[in-house]
Amino acid sequence: MTDIIKICKKHGGLKKEDIWTNGKSKYYSCKICKNEYQKKYRKINKPRPQAYNAEWSKKYRSKPERIQKRRKYRKKVRDDLRDDYIKQKIVRNSNLKISDIPKELIELKRDLIKLKRKLKEINNANK
Repeated sequence: MTDIIKICKKHGGLKKEDIWTNGKSKYYSCKICKNEYQKKYRKINKPRPQAYNAEWSKKYRSKPERIQKRRKYRKKVRDDLRDDYIKQKIVRNSNLKISDIPKELIELKRDLIKLKRKLKEINNANK
């Protein structure tokens, strides 16, 4: 099998086909040139997202009424044992994706959580 060799438009070097990016750009650049460009870009633009995120966090997340609302919602989801909560519990302890989880597994996990909660309640009542 012969290797296909291309010319990088950025630095003009010859490179084998397997180190080319799969982008849809009309300008060819090898992975080495693309990685160098991304490093420079991140170095220059890194402070902007951090500053924006910090400001957004101060503006929205730190408001007491938002915090209370979020805590109340999370508690309700936990108490009701909703499907999305159960899926998160399953995914956290396995290598499954959320889309791979069948309904039967969700029901079994829900029953297991109910059983554990009941046992904990009984143990706390006996103390």
